[in-house]
Amino acid sequence: MGEEPGRLSVDPRQPPVPPSGRRARAFAWLLLGAVALAASPRVGAGQEPPDTIRADTLGADTILRCWRDGARFSEAVQMAFLTLLAETPDTLIARKNGVAVAEDVSRHAAEVLAAGGALNDKGRAGIRALTRELRDEAHALNPGTTADLTCAALFVVILEGGWDR
Repeated sequence: MGEEPGRLSVDPRQPPVPPSGRRARAFAWLLLGAVALAASPRVGAGQEPPDTIRADTLGADTILRCWRDGARFSEAVQMAFLTLLAETPDTLIARKNGVAVAEDVSRHAAEVLAAGGALNDKGRAGIRALTRELRDEAHALNPGTTADLTCAALFVVILEGGWDR
């Protein structure tokens, strides 16, 4: 099967090959853009959703750094989540409760990170306290946008083969 410019040829008898290198990053940017657009309805035509860059660089880089430093998978993911939440107030929380509440949650996440996050007992106690603070029957403090961006960051790491230590 020959490839035509601008077209991808696929042999239906072969399993799909995940994109790698620049193709993986481009594919991940498409996903991240969709997630960020869904998270931030205020983005206008021609503007890049601000959370896209955070998930691609800050989120993925945090996962990779923690993983390569010997953290467990769950710890690396928790650290990325906390880092993203600490750096950028969650837009779902902001839409439900206002920007001030979202900023308070971000400050609490930053305190948990400063205590060690998922990497030590004091930080894990902070995670438990933050989890209790965010739970309510109405799910009004659900940091759903940060969760989406964390998943997108994981997607970038996986596509780029980042799980090799």
